Amino acid sequence: FLPPRMTAAQRDAIANPAAGLMVWCSNCCSYGEAQVYNGVAWTNMVGGAACAARPTVAATVAVSDIATTTATSGGNITSDGGAAVSARGVCWSTSANPTTADSKTTDGTGTGSFTSSITGLTAATIYYVRSYATNSSGTTYGTQVSFTTASITAPTLAATTAVSSIAATTASSGGNVTADGGASVTARGVCWSTSSNPTTADSKTTDGTGTGSFSSSLTGLTSATLYYVRAYATNSSGTSYGTEVSFTTSASLPVPVLDNHPDYSRPFFQDSLH
Repeated sequence: FLPPRMTAAQRDAIANPAAGLMVWCSNCCSYGEAQVYNGVAWTNMVGGAACAARPTVAATVAVSDIATTTATSGGNITSDGGAAVSARGVCWSTSANPTTADSKTTDGTGTGSFTSSITGLTAATIYYVRSYATNSSGTTYGTQVSFTTASITAPTLAATTAVSSIAATTASSGGNVTADGGASVTARGVCWSTSSNPTTADSKTTDGTGTGSFSSSLTGLTSATLYYVRAYATNSSGTSYGTEVSFTTSASLPVPVLDNHPDYSRPFFQDSLH
């Protein structure tokens, strides 16, 4: 005898089941269960309480906010199957059909919608994601979705700060790193040269790490000389440069020389003190 195979919802939709009716509940317990109606309730084949159905999970939420190492997804538990949902979230892997044995989030309990923050990813990599829900009968998974993380790019800089405090051998500038490109900014500053489009192979400052504004002190310049300056920022992908600005250092002032005129001899100054 092969009992009819059905879900718990289909079983419960049978109007006035006859006592002794046997079914195979495909989504009850972890792997399904043979059940019989005793005239009052559904039981297992030895008269014990029938297993609850596993939860019902709607489609996995499409992945959004995709960055180099993070993304956002979620799900919706539409039924607890007759037993409390003790865990829910999303699971992901670089292989298809991820399970809770892979990386996963845990986003509360019970039925309803939830949002999941996926972290610890690798840049430029395809991932597969499924929402899940667990109750005492087992775990159910939502549909599978996939996405590819963003690639790491060089940092983004705003315009190089206009040069100020210009002297014969020194000046001030700076920049603003507005985005790290998906990887830590390990060096930033300004570079300069007497030729256009200076790079970090030329003279440069090193003014900290990370994003944000910074100030730079240019030193070792030559007086009355035209210089070109660009802000820069470096991460694992490479180095980006800000817009180029230029300036001319001040001319050196002559050093005064005291003329040894007889009218300004030491005796003259000594006498003037008396």
